Amino acid sequence: MNITAVQVPIRINKRKKVLTMKKFLSFIIAISMLATLSTTTMALDTLSDSQYDYSRIVVSCDAATGVVTYHSMSESIDNYRAQNNIDPSTPLTAPPSIPSVASEDNYYIQDPTENDDDITSKGITDDRKKVTSTTAFPYCAIAYITYSLDGYSCAGTGFMIDNQCLLTAAHNLYSRTTGNWATNIKVYPGRNGTAGTVYTYKTTWVSGNYTSSSNPDYSDDWGMIELSKAASVGYFGLKDGAKAKSSYILTGYPGEKGSSPTSVTMWTETKTVSTVASWSFYSAHWATSGQSGSPVYTSDYYAVGVAASMMPGLWTTSTRLVQSTVTWLAANKY
Repeated sequence: MNITAVQVPIRINKRKKVLTMKKFLSFIIAISMLATLSTTTMALDTLSDSQYDYSRIVVSCDAATGVVTYHSMSESIDNYRAQNNIDPSTPLTAPPSIPSVASEDNYYIQDPTENDDDITSKGITDDRKKVTSTTAFPYCAIAYITYSLDGYSCAGTGFMIDNQCLLTAAHNLYSRTTGNWATNIKVYPGRNGTAGTVYTYKTTWVSGNYTSSSNPDYSDDWGMIELSKAASVGYFGLKDGAKAKSSYILTGYPGEKGSSPTSVTMWTETKTVSTVASWSFYSAHWATSGQSGSPVYTSDYYAVGVAASMMPGLWTTSTRLVQSTVTWLAANKY
């Protein structure tokens, strides 16, 4: 992170101390993070009941008509069980679907321009690797997304969770500032430069916690895109399994690595989760604008989170796929 040093006086115990702006910002961010974490749950086995509260709402927007519909999580899940003769006591799972492709390990290289000495005060480095063949799984199931929102042309990342649905960040699909929904969404699974098939969409969905005007919860930052037709490139499994001190993979499309139509490239990195909270978790991944909506996943292709906000050199915050979200997605993906 490139911040120009500015002298900022701060009074501590009536003595004037002078800090650089970079250190001052890091201090403020760290205090804010600690304040947030102190009010959230840190362990999977002590979660509040709200994590399993199926009275939550999911909101959808039809691409053709613009009609917005509110869906009850519990009602949607009950209807799915009834239609498919699934016993209410049977857990709904979302395993991955892996096509017959070559091993992923042969298809990434270290960026030759990376500076391995670019270490911040927290010791987090940019260790992303460029994916050179995005036709191998799981890369073929990770998509470059373009869309229009609030008058701007935007880009982000998403990942397939079924042949016709992909998951991304809610803020790629809905503006909490204006209440507008994204339009002109185009999805490019496994895009590499200009290579990649484009898919249009039928419906977008976001968490009702995110859209709520009375009691918004911006940490529940996930959304789903239903495509107009099946992509059939394989897809990720889903589970509520993020654990502190465990390593996960984050793969997506960073904007600074290429934003023109011919230079779009995919990058991947494996890093450790530091803290797991009720609706989110913090990790040492180096992610930047354009990677919002990227999957955070295990080596056996289960996504445990969706990359939501980034502080390059400090941490990445991801929306945690809690059990109620996973169950709803298992029942409602197409």
